[in-house]
Amino acid sequence: DVSRLLGAFGGGGHAPASSALLKGHTGRGTFHALQACLKTMLADAMSATTIMETHVETIRQNWSLQDAARFLEDSDRSGMPVTDPGGKLCGYLSLRDINKARRGGQMTGPVSSHMVRRVVSGAPGSSLREIENLFFSHTIYDLPILEDGRIVGIVTRDAYLRARTGQATV
Repeated sequence: DVSRLLGAFGGGGHAPASSALLKGHTGRGTFHALQACLKTMLADAMSATTIMETHVETIRQNWSLQDAARFLEDSDRSGMPVTDPGGKLCGYLSLRDINKARRGGQMTGPVSSHMVRRVVSGAPGSSLREIENLFFSHTIYDLPILEDGRIVGIVTRDAYLRARTGQATV
């Protein structure tokens, strides 16, 4: 609402288009006054912390692909982050990876043999726009949120879309 913002400077108009005439103010002074006014009026940008799920199920890298497939099916998920024995993210396993192993008759092998090792991830402070860019530039469906290499949450594409359309968060 631009009229609300410019009203603080004696201006007016309607929400999408307003004006104010400032006389006797320096450019720098006006800039700082405008910044201070914006800080009080603007809501904080949505970040990963706002929309992420904090309970994150993971697959262990030493599980067999057969066990991982069963776990994914029981969890009704199409993929999950993979963690090492210390709990750090080390990969991502999807149904597509499992199907490749199944076709090759390698379902008794470890998850680490078929997982994707370069996992796209975000940080707790990642903005909605950064999350959007990661989802669409990498064609991923889950975005693990990391702090010091450990998963602190996950943003699903569904949670991102709900936040983007103004629906309730997770």
